[in-house]
Parts: sequence; structure tokens; C-alpha cells
Amino acid sequence: MNNQQEEGQKSKFQSKIFAILALLIACFILSFVPIFTKWSEQEISPTATVFDRFFITIIIFGLDNRFDFLQTQRTSNRSLGSQFNFRKTFLLLLGAGICSTINQMSWAWSITQTNISNSAFFHGLTPLFTTLFAWLFLARGCDRQFFIGMVIAIGGSIAIGLGEIQIATTKLQGDGLALLSAIFFGLYLLIVERLRQNLSVSSILFWRCLCCILFLLPILLFTHDQIMPTSETGWLAVAGLSLTFVIGHGLLTYTLNILSSSLVAVVLLLEPFLSSMQAWIFFAEKLSLLEGISFAIVTLGIYLTLSSPSPEVQEETLLLFQEEKQ
Repeated sequence: MNNQQEEGQKSKFQSKIFAILALLIACFILSFVPIFTKWSEQEISPTATVFDRFFITIIIFGLDNRFDFLQTQRTSNRSLGSQFNFRKTFLLLLGAGICSTINQMSWAWSITQTNISNSAFFHGLTPLFTTLFAWLFLARGCDRQFFIGMVIAIGGSIAIGLGEIQIATTKLQGDGLALLSAIFFGLYLLIVERLRQNLSVSSILFWRCLCCILFLLPILLFTHDQIMPTSETGWLAVAGLSLTFVIGHGLLTYTLNILSSSLVAVVLLLEPFLSSMQAWIFFAEKLSLLEGISFAIVTLGIYLTLSSPSPEVQEETLLLFQEEKQ
């Protein structure tokens, strides 16, 4: 019995380490998104860029997932309980698509209404909202070490722009959009964490992309924006965005079956610093000493959250989903 427990703990530890490594790789891959976005928006609008990214991605996931969601439901028991689970899963998928679309559009438009520092300041509050939603909807708290690490990581993330933060009534709309983006991204992570107990990574991302396309297409038709790029550079940029989504969000979604959404949101605070390094390489943008200090602070906060008991999806949550399946 002791050997079985030791093997179980060892397997659990290995899964956690692998998930953390996958999440760090996802952060690195997603850090290329601003580079490809900057190239793409030289030809098409931000809305069209997001649409094209999801349009190409949905083809990839559509070929891969083989509609696992529908096949699973067709072969399942047609009892009242399973029908309830079907409706609940569908609503969660719809919610993930809506949250993702609002997050993407709010973030893109906030940049046009306020400066980057203000937008980054409010968007850096995502882990706080994810932890709050987990407490409200899953009754899941966090220990003191995790909370302290999260606060340190958030502080390091927003410290870099404190000197450039501007408080003005003309920027309130953009600041509100950035805050809205943080709220809905935190909610999206929490929904995907729940969906991962029932669905595969490709199924979740397929339906997410489908919802986003259905929401964005009417906007593009109404604004008469150019939808597709015309040059090779534009197509390469869109292809790069799609590839980063498939690999980056694929790994990110995978980890949400092992790590809590709150921990994932904290680790994702590394992404802006990695993007700064990409900008330094591709656009010769200078890296300041403050950025280096902020990066060290964020890393310290992430270390504290990773070493706390809170990062894993708690067993009570897993038992809840197992009861729903029965």
C-alpha cells in the first residue's frame, strides 16, 4: 500500500513538473504574438487579424479533434443526467467563446483608446480576477504563500509602467476596456479549467475558435474591413499567429487539467517580458534596467506560487466532476 502511495505521489509530481514546463513553453511561444500582430496590422485591422487567426486555426483543430465532443455525447447514456451534462458543457463552451472574444476585442481596442502602460497596468490584474472567480464559483481559496506570490508577481508586472501611468478622463474608456479584458480572460481560464475535466484540448479550442468567428464576422461585414491580407508578409504574419495559437494555447489548455487557472494566470505574467525580448531582437527596441528588475520580481512571485500547495487542481474539484459524470 505504501509503495502504491509513493508511486502515485511520484506520478503526480512528474505530471505537475511536466505541466509547468509546458506552461513555460506556452509563454515563450505566445510572446511572439505581438510581433506577428504588428506585421499583420500593417495591412488589415486588429479585428480582421483576430478573425484570420481563428479562421486558420479552426481548420487545423477541425481536422484534428474529429468532433470528439459530439461523438462522446452520442455514445453516452441518454438519461436525464447526461442530457443535463450535455447542456452544461455546451453552455460552458459558449461561455468560453464569448469570454475569449470579449477579451481579444477589449484588449485590441484598449490600445487605441489609452496608452500601452495604462492598458498593461489593468490587464496585469488578470490573476487577481481568476483567483476571485475561483473563490466565488468553486469555493476554492488559496494559501498565504500563493497569495503573497501572486501579489508580488502582479506588482512586478505593473511596476514597469508606473512611471508612465496617466490618469485622465480622456483615457477612462481605454482603461475600462483593458480592465474588461483582464476580467474576461480570468473568467475564460476558469471555464477552460472546468471543461478540461470532460473534453480534449483540441475540442475546447475548436469550439472556442468557432464561437469567436461567428461573433467577429458580423462586425467585419458591418465595418467593411478588409478581411484577408494581400501580400506574402501579411499571410506569413497571420500564419504565424495561427501557429502560435495552436501550439501556445494548446499547451496552455493542456496544463489547466493539472494546474489551477489562478496559477496559470500568474505564470502568464512572464509573457510581456518575453515579448519585450522579442521586440529587442526583431525591432531593436531597448530594454531598460527597470524591465530587468520587474522581470526578477515577477519571477520571484511565480516561484512562490509554484512552490505553494495551491497550484494543482484540487481533488475536491475533480471529485465534483466525477460525480457529475455519473
